[in-house]
Amino acid sequence: MSTLSRVLIATALCAGGTADAGKRVVVLDFDGPRTLADTGRDAVVRALGSDNDIIASKTWTEAKASVSRKTPGPKAWPKAAKQAGVDAVIEGWVQADNRTKSLTVVVTNASSGDELDHLTLKLGPDGAITETTMRALRKELEARLEWVDTAPADTKHYDPGERVKLGDETAKQPPAAPAPAQIGPQPAPETKPAEPTPAEPKQVATTTEIKLITPTPEQIDWLPDQPRRVSQPTPRARVSGGFGWRSRNLYIGAEEDGVTQFAGVPDKHLAVDAAFYPFPKQKRDGQHQGVGFSFGVNQSLGSVVTFDDGEEVGDYSIDQHGWNAAVHYRAPLGSYFAIDGELAYGRQTYNIDDAPETFEVPNTSYHYLSAGTHVDLSITERASVGFGGKWFHVLEAGDLTSVEWYGPGNTSGLSVDANFVIPLPARIFVRGEIAYTRFKTSFDGVGVITEEEGAFEAVDSNVGFKLGVGVDF
Repeated sequence: MSTLSRVLIATALCAGGTADAGKRVVVLDFDGPRTLADTGRDAVVRALGSDNDIIASKTWTEAKASVSRKTPGPKAWPKAAKQAGVDAVIEGWVQADNRTKSLTVVVTNASSGDELDHLTLKLGPDGAITETTMRALRKELEARLEWVDTAPADTKHYDPGERVKLGDETAKQPPAAPAPAQIGPQPAPETKPAEPTPAEPKQVATTTEIKLITPTPEQIDWLPDQPRRVSQPTPRARVSGGFGWRSRNLYIGAEEDGVTQFAGVPDKHLAVDAAFYPFPKQKRDGQHQGVGFSFGVNQSLGSVVTFDDGEEVGDYSIDQHGWNAAVHYRAPLGSYFAIDGELAYGRQTYNIDDAPETFEVPNTSYHYLSAGTHVDLSITERASVGFGGKWFHVLEAGDLTSVEWYGPGNTSGLSVDANFVIPLPARIFVRGEIAYTRFKTSFDGVGVITEEEGAFEAVDSNVGFKLGVGVDF
């Protein structure tokens, strides 16, 4: 053999040894009408081709169930991937709406449990998968499997459901081969005198049994002719609007009794809010998460305050309005909770139009920066309850801190709230909220009324309820 031939053979062997052996992939059963679902799964298996190793779905489900008994939740994924020797998990469904049929395939990284991506392909009217669709499916799967991390296989585990006896050496011996058959007359068996049977020594148990039991979940197809789930893109925006009611108290702490108090005055208002979370981590069937932005406005509607100055009684219009713009970061806490932190900038104004001079209640306009946190608990997939709080750093308070009234001072505030969300069809929902807000101002002692009446603080608080309808999209 020539030197050139040896070099070529060595190069080919090295290239073959370093070639990419593909990924180890498990393809779970697809959801949807049974025939179409099986057709879709078979197409995915064929699209993976011989470049990837197809792992039996039973191997993965048994490994996942075995690991989940000791390590529940997302942490079970890397251990199950190592035990079963799986790099990627593929699942999907076929959705049939009248004449339109589509195949959705989801690729999940087995070593982390993170959904890498999904792809949706349109099928023919009868659900047939054409060669064009197969080529597109093969190309898309190949591109997505390049993102998958390869998990090392773990062969040191027992097969779930198998009974293993440790210390029983006889169980390891192969069964004795049967004696060969003999043809013709057989000689009489040789008889031997009976020998006394020695007493059988007492056996000591040296066998340990390990039995791993894998529970098999029961699946019930309530609607066998329809897909058991319909995947939806994760919503990125929310818009809601509704009506609210609020009761306000403005208490002025003073040494004299001549200060007008503003106690328990109600008002009605309209509120509209919008939120946008453009970068969800889970692209389908998820909730709002990641960095987000929100903006809300509110305006009083037909609210008045009645004042009696001793000479006449009058009704004066309440003009209460405001806005709030915020930056959010929302993240899940396990399977049921989510936390949302926010930094906001806004203004809330409360004016009494055309009030007489004897009505000594100043207009307020709280211009603020705020920071807050909100926690939501998911009751069902879309229903939730939540609570939260905010702290306000007030930059300006309006006439309340002008020299003509009570003079400058230091103002801060806080707010606590609780809410609920009730889902309706088509991603519409009803949202209710109850909130308590409080601003406190400590005066410096240089205002006109402060000097006359000895005022030293003002506490402006309100409690309100809001009910509205919104939509996620």
